[in-house]
Amino acid sequence: MAVSRADEDAYQRLENNWTAVSGAFARKLRAITESQNLQLQQSLLTEAHADATDARSALDALEAEIRHFPYSLRTRAQKSVAAHTEELEKHMASLRRYDAAISKGQVATVSHMDLVGRMGNADQSRYLDNRQQLLQGSQIISESDASLLRTQQVLAETEVVGAATSAQLLRQREQFQGQLSNVHETDDFLARSKRTLGRMNKRIVTNKLITGAIILLEAGACGLIVYLRYYK
Repeated sequence: MAVSRADEDAYQRLENNWTAVSGAFARKLRAITESQNLQLQQSLLTEAHADATDARSALDALEAEIRHFPYSLRTRAQKSVAAHTEELEKHMASLRRYDAAISKGQVATVSHMDLVGRMGNADQSRYLDNRQQLLQGSQIISESDASLLRTQQVLAETEVVGAATSAQLLRQREQFQGQLSNVHETDDFLARSKRTLGRMNKRIVTNKLITGAIILLEAGACGLIVYLRYYK
């Protein structure tokens, strides 16, 4: 079914109405955060609520009208309605934040999401890309910091283990030195014992020689006595 001029005009009229009321709503929200006067913000907030109602009505009228459009125009209009709905929800979220702050007697301030929402599509895309890159860089830095911290912990633990090992080796060295000293003392004692045994062995041999000589002398004397008594 072909799109008639009347349908195009009706759709454009509704789009223009939405653009006008949503623009007024967005400007009112921007004016709230640009003002630092609480009373003025309260007044602007009341007007913003009225603009929000007008924007919702304009969007509802657009949604109701496109049901009667031909398929090709209805498909294009539905995409626009989806984008308008998302835009309106962002504005309503900002309005709720401002409403909550002002109801507490606080001056409403612009938020990060408000600044992003006020950007054009191209600026938003560039901003989100840059923000994603920044988040990735921050994540890499955080992971590097965590890795460095783990490395520092491992080095600290290694240092503690090294100090304990060094102390243990020092104790073992002292023990070895003590044992080496005992070995030297044992060697000295064995050497003295060996010398003592050598002297004792010499004395035993000497004693044996003397005893043998005495026995020989006694035997000779006995033999001499027998000879002189019986053969002379």
